[in-house]
Amino acid sequence: MFNHRVGDYGLTALILTLLLIMLTAGFSLLYSLVWTLVVAARLPSWVDKAEAYVVPGKQLINDLPDQEFMRRLEKVKQLWHQCPVAIYALGGRTYNNTRTEAAVAGEILLESGVDKEAVFLEQVSRHTLENLQCIQPMVEHCSELTLISNRYHLPRLIAMANAIPLSVVAVAAEEHLALSPDSLTRWIKEAFYNHWYGVARVLAKVLG
Repeated sequence: MFNHRVGDYGLTALILTLLLIMLTAGFSLLYSLVWTLVVAARLPSWVDKAEAYVVPGKQLINDLPDQEFMRRLEKVKQLWHQCPVAIYALGGRTYNNTRTEAAVAGEILLESGVDKEAVFLEQVSRHTLENLQCIQPMVEHCSELTLISNRYHLPRLIAMANAIPLSVVAVAAEEHLALSPDSLTRWIKEAFYNHWYGVARVLAKVLG
């Protein structure tokens, strides 16, 4: 599981990440958190033109999307009605759900008025890195993808897309970055993932 989530050397990178956090008394994690927040805050929430939209999946709850997943779908719906190009919904079946994330997303998009011919489903991937790896052969004809997700998620998506590589323009589902006590855990968790992925990328360059 570790290797699939962050690429090669995942478990080694996880151990090194934990060591770095301890040796720096948490400073390296704080740096990652600040980086994540700064990148997320600078992202646009709109784009006038696009070649194709890509919406990463998010774990369903009893086969239903949560509020964050719905924000992604609402944003791509708004963008599509202005610039109707192909939409790629990503995500397979995870945990105890009986439906794929992509299938649920596709159904919601069709119900909101998006043309059936515009919606393409990738139903194999199980997490962020696989989302991007599995979509790559489906979009080889595209020179640039418009990647739509929640602000906290996009910094990691951008880093992973650049490493694959995929040329992307990131668009945030939320209009502005908003911090609250309830969201702090989410941001810290994402900062940890970014820290872990960054260490894994360094290891891949040094050892690969």
